[in-house]
Amino acid sequence: MLLFIVVYLYLAFFFISLIPKKRREYKIIDNESEEKYSRMKRCMETIQKGFRRVLKLCRIKLTVLHPEQLDLGEPILYVANHRGFLDIISVFSLLIHPTGFLSKKELKKIPLLRDWMDLSGSVFVNREEPKYALEAVHAASQHMKDGLSIWVFPEGTRSTDPDELHLAEFKAGSLKIAFKNSCPIVPVAISHSDRVWERQFPRLISKQHLIIKFGEPIQTKTMTPQERKELPALLQNEVKNLLMDIQQIRRDLQEEI
Repeated sequence: MLLFIVVYLYLAFFFISLIPKKRREYKIIDNESEEKYSRMKRCMETIQKGFRRVLKLCRIKLTVLHPEQLDLGEPILYVANHRGFLDIISVFSLLIHPTGFLSKKELKKIPLLRDWMDLSGSVFVNREEPKYALEAVHAASQHMKDGLSIWVFPEGTRSTDPDELHLAEFKAGSLKIAFKNSCPIVPVAISHSDRVWERQFPRLISKQHLIIKFGEPIQTKTMTPQERKELPALLQNEVKNLLMDIQQIRRDLQEEI
């Protein structure tokens, strides 16, 4: 419990300390004095410092398999499973190029955090209202045209199933971002992030070994209408296969599955 309080307070003070810098960044936007990609890269690097510190405070061992998929030289739509709160913190700490997250609208209610998410290219989506969900997809597509990648969790919410291989159905809506930009999609599997906080309550924070594995890019430019229709199921299966690979790695390391 004490460590949870330490992490919570650290994040609070971290974002409070960035208030003057946040104001400067919004002035740059108002003056249109800098290219969006450069500005968002600087904001990304600012937040990464805090998130990497959180991982250290939580005593996280982070293993990344095929990180070269983070540097493909073009905007990418990353599609991942969603296990815990630490998913975004862990993957954000790895980014090389500006990457926005398609995030639930509830995060927009958190002061300071919402501003830095906005500054770094994230888009808030109201999944309950189709009209606003489409607007979010359009906004994310515009970011891609400026050179940003986008990260989505097509399950729609964090999975609470104890078995990591039991994925919720991947929804097709967010995949339209790739179709609008004819960009590649990279499937990603995240393992054991829920064991840090969510599954440890009330102890809340547990030292864990997180493994993130990136799959091979899937090209969307030449997909037929039928292939597009089948894409959500294909991606779900790809992520599941990546998770199975991770489980085998844990068996080899004699770790808990």
